Amino acid sequence: MNLASPKPLACALLVAAGIFLAGRSARTSLGSGELVVFHAPSTVTRKAPPLTANITGRWSGDEPLRYRVNGGDWQELVPSPPRMQKPWFALEIDSDRLLPHAQNEVEIAAGLRAETLRFSYDPSPARLPIEIDWSKLSGRELEAQDGIWETLQVDGEWRVRPVPGTEDYDRLLCVTPSFSGGRRVECDIVLRRATQPDQLMGVGVLSYWAGHPDDEGVRPRRGWSFAIGWYYTLYGAVGMEFSHKAGGAPYHWVSSYRNEYMPPNVPHRLVMESWAERGAEGVAKRYRARLKWWPRGEDEPGEWQEIVDRPGGELLESEYCVALVAHRCQAEFGAVRVTAIDDVVVESR
Repeated sequence: MNLASPKPLACALLVAAGIFLAGRSARTSLGSGELVVFHAPSTVTRKAPPLTANITGRWSGDEPLRYRVNGGDWQELVPSPPRMQKPWFALEIDSDRLLPHAQNEVEIAAGLRAETLRFSYDPSPARLPIEIDWSKLSGRELEAQDGIWETLQVDGEWRVRPVPGTEDYDRLLCVTPSFSGGRRVECDIVLRRATQPDQLMGVGVLSYWAGHPDDEGVRPRRGWSFAIGWYYTLYGAVGMEFSHKAGGAPYHWVSSYRNEYMPPNVPHRLVMESWAERGAEGVAKRYRARLKWWPRGEDEPGEWQEIVDRPGGELLESEYCVALVAHRCQAEFGAVRVTAIDDVVVESR
């Protein structure tokens, strides 16, 4: 890819450590390292299993990082590349450990360093349409699954992005609660640069994101379940995938791409629709999605790019949130609009 080289990692980390614009101000610095919590929303929205409520941050010390929820058992979080490369971390909290419409408490400890966070949990179903105006959200209130995110104003528009210097493997940001049913997602995306030019990168929207399914108690969790529309350099193309991976098992996928390069610094418009084909008994037989992706300012294409999962295929029968993903790249996302579309009832076959 003809993208600009990233700044040296040491400089980038100094920038990230100095500004922490996306983060919460709380930090503890004693002994061998610094513990910083970036995203800890005052209210966490509905997280249907296997999706977890995550608290992300940075721990630079050598001692093990531990946490517990509402006075429960302590859990140790061991760095696990490539998803959780030290010093970055994400505490993954199962929603059934959270008290609905009440104060929840998470304690984090590493050696002599400690932090206590308090927040409420609202398991209410999503009310569509949802429109995300980034000017109304602080970094602390962003519901990051992985990585450190910040809001900013560019060319008179409010956008969200991974904090420069913290980009790496999947940086994921939930933008809706978990909900069932079909959905239409609209968003502008600007790709800035690859941050690891010798590795694959991608940027786009997860219209279905069910989190990281895994065995009970495994941290960090290893699986995934999603529908994605994105630009991906494996193919040098724009496309869609359905994919599922349970814990440490091999992953499976169905994909559809078209040969279309996404140049840096050019805003593009994404519109993606995803829905299930359900039998008369209500169970999903398979999933479908379609995508439009074009440079903003040009006419919207008339044709859709489409993908269909095989019957009984890759996706879970589950609720899904909508999420943004920046994979080993720096990118900005504009306002997001999510509206409901109907699943389709089909004859059993």
